[in-house]
Amino acid sequence: MEELQKTAPEIYRIGSTNSMTKGELSAMNTCKLRRFLAVTFCILMVFSSLHAMADDDKTNYGFSLTMQSTNASGPYSHSPEDTAHTKKSNKKYIEIRHHVNNAIGSFTNHMCGFVWTDGIYAGKKWMAPNDTYYATNVSGNMYEGCGISPAGRANTDYNSVYHVETISISGQFRVH
Repeated sequence: MEELQKTAPEIYRIGSTNSMTKGELSAMNTCKLRRFLAVTFCILMVFSSLHAMADDDKTNYGFSLTMQSTNASGPYSHSPEDTAHTKKSNKKYIEIRHHVNNAIGSFTNHMCGFVWTDGIYAGKKWMAPNDTYYATNVSGNMYEGCGISPAGRANTDYNSVYHVETISISGQFRVH
């Protein structure tokens, strides 16, 4: 009888009818724990992505401005302060789409964001005036909570080819 007790698996009683070995109970608990952790992780991912999406402002805000085309080093023009909007995410760029109102050539323009909070131009990038959204270059000066609006400088080709000193542009931007 003692030999039989040494070789028989140890049995735990659950309730009055079910019985499991120690190994089966451990495997069942491990499986339940994995399932619980997987479900918890999925729920956390859904809520964190909803939070991130809620903070991302993809509203199309309109703007217009007049930019000089005579000097390659500036000055840059920015839209009025009443067109500025507050960044609601930590994305370090804005998106701008624009077109030239003067009905002349369509050279790329050096666009960026003007950060009203700090009084600086940030994220400068050449963008085609084809009403397609382009992201500015990433800049640490564009941060959550800053007030920002589009800014830029016209391509000097407008001056050298068409002999115009300024161009007028219109478009939309997203602050994120």
